[in-house]
Amino acid sequence: MQYSVQPSVLYALYTNTIKKEIRSKTIIFVFLLNLGLIFVVNSGIDLVIKSVEEQNLMNLSGQKAAVFYFLINIWCTVLSVIFGVDCIKSDLESGVASVLMAQPLRRWWYLLMRILGAATIVFGHYLLSLLLAGIIFYLTDGTNQLNLQVIGALGATLLVNIAVITLSAVISLSVNKLVAFIMTMVACTIISLSNQAFIADDLMYHLKSLGLAKVVGLTAHYLFPRIGMWSTFASGLVTGKTPVINYMWELPHYGVTLLGLFCLLAFLFSRKEL
Repeated sequence: MQYSVQPSVLYALYTNTIKKEIRSKTIIFVFLLNLGLIFVVNSGIDLVIKSVEEQNLMNLSGQKAAVFYFLINIWCTVLSVIFGVDCIKSDLESGVASVLMAQPLRRWWYLLMRILGAATIVFGHYLLSLLLAGIIFYLTDGTNQLNLQVIGALGATLLVNIAVITLSAVISLSVNKLVAFIMTMVACTIISLSNQAFIADDLMYHLKSLGLAKVVGLTAHYLFPRIGMWSTFASGLVTGKTPVINYMWELPHYGVTLLGLFCLLAFLFSRKEL
């Protein structure tokens, strides 16, 4: 069978990823939930700040943006897991994958378009959340949170989304959707905590005293994309900070580890009976 890259076919696969979520009403439901969560979170943060400041415990007004965007990043990670688990698994369960693989189409092209389509959906929700948050802050506090650094935050968040979606797709090939969701959330939590624990020092320093927990943490930190670090980086940018990051090391590390995840996904998918 001859394989050839046709942009129209790849574009059709990419857009179909988005369209199938629209048909299933998932995007619409998540969009409405997204709106509700933003307003609820904003009201909740304001209530906590007012209560604490009335008791003269501390001044939290300046921390509102940081808390708000931290929660937005967590929510977008959850969305990445949801759409990442579904983007390949739903095709396998419905038989669509077997139909597509009967065409002159390489499997990794199919996987790549599904992942990029899912990432676009999550990225759209994140962009919407930023815009709504910016409007809310402007109307309630009179502050403008939408600055040039937001562009950098969008890029960092896109890196996180793609990595989480790829990891979710890998896990979804072996278990059902619910278990895959739980396992991916646990994995993302471990990776994020490991990033916070080990990002400040080099590997040789941490190898001096090893235990089971440290071995797991170092494995998560070095062998997987550093979603916790990039998420913190994005949150720092949207709150007006300038996080320090070693781009010469972190970007290649992200690329290599993401490629490793994608190759694992392609390998596991190739072993599926379609």
